[in-house]
Amino acid sequence: MLDGKQARVRAALAARNDPLCAELIAACAAEGGLLLPATFEEAVAAGLPQTAVAVARAEAAGQDLREAEATDARGGYLHAAAAAGAGPDVLAALLAAGAGGLEDHDDDGGTPLHCAATAAHEPVQAVKALLAAGADPLARNKAGRTARGQGGLSEEVKQVLAEAEEAARAGKARKQEQLWGTRVQKTQTESAFRTGCL
Repeated sequence: MLDGKQARVRAALAARNDPLCAELIAACAAEGGLLLPATFEEAVAAGLPQTAVAVARAEAAGQDLREAEATDARGGYLHAAAAAGAGPDVLAALLAAGAGGLEDHDDDGGTPLHCAATAAHEPVQAVKALLAAGADPLARNKAGRTARGQGGLSEEVKQVLAEAEEAARAGKARKQEQLWGTRVQKTQTESAFRTGCL
């Protein structure tokens, strides 16, 4: 019976029928299918968010996705999806399902944004999706490099990351100015109370 489902999953993948494919993956996993008819990377490459989550859950074999990722050297499902050039729908589905976090690190200290920047397929799409989801472009890996500081990036990816870094630095500067202004105002108010001016 599993073989028939595998053929149906293959057909659903080819047709990019996400709901059917996800349903069939879940059914295969429930029947104890050790060899899933589709890999996580295939689901991501096909742009099928429900299927990617179904495969991740099947691979986790009943564990919470965060627990299953704890021993994963690749950093987890979000890292793997980013490295495969996942689009915003797949990344959002994985985040909603509890698969990793935007600031989680793999064994090299890289975040999903680091993985997306070096993706072989659709890196710009994955980088933009992660940035839109709130990834920190200033996060550094163990080598002390931001996603933009890695080698082998396309010019378009470098440009997107450079703009994101600039915006993040400007945002941090504004926050510091606001914090400093609040501290100065508080100190002036306290000083005025102590001297009896207020």
